[in-house]
Amino acid sequence: MKKNYIWRKKFFNNTTHIFSNRVHVGQITNKAFSSSFTADLNNNSYQLTTKGFFVQTTDIINIKQNKIIGTIKYSGWRNKAEIQLNNETYNWSYTNFFNTKWSIHHNYREVVVGRSRSNHGEATFYSDDEVLLLASLAIIEHYSRAMVAVMVVVMIPIIASQG
Repeated sequence: MKKNYIWRKKFFNNTTHIFSNRVHVGQITNKAFSSSFTADLNNNSYQLTTKGFFVQTTDIINIKQNKIIGTIKYSGWRNKAEIQLNNETYNWSYTNFFNTKWSIHHNYREVVVGRSRSNHGEATFYSDDEVLLLASLAIIEHYSRAMVAVMVVVMIPIIASQG
């Protein structure tokens, strides 16, 4: 079943609102100064909690069941991730140089295609597992933060050498 989602996030706001067919179906909120998210999507509530420093993973927890239903494993500097969800493995990766387009594959089949900018995006699903959308938003946020951190580390010596 094909399903389209869009999301929007206001600048300097921690909440991303998710829509399907122009109807608000959920949101994901990044806790301030944390790598944890709370999310609601189609009347289901989740918590996504990242742990680790050099090798980071994110647990996806169904709040109602108080159970870990999945895990995201990030692939360091390669801008890829592996999503383990309901005993299935999905592979998430950017598909263009500018990291604005991405996809999720399952058993060599494309199940989600998306594109995103800093404050909005859209995705087409060929899967019924809505949690893949929340996992994708967490992955995008993870790699966006990593890119900002690298830029800061690179810019500090440049700025310091000018003074």
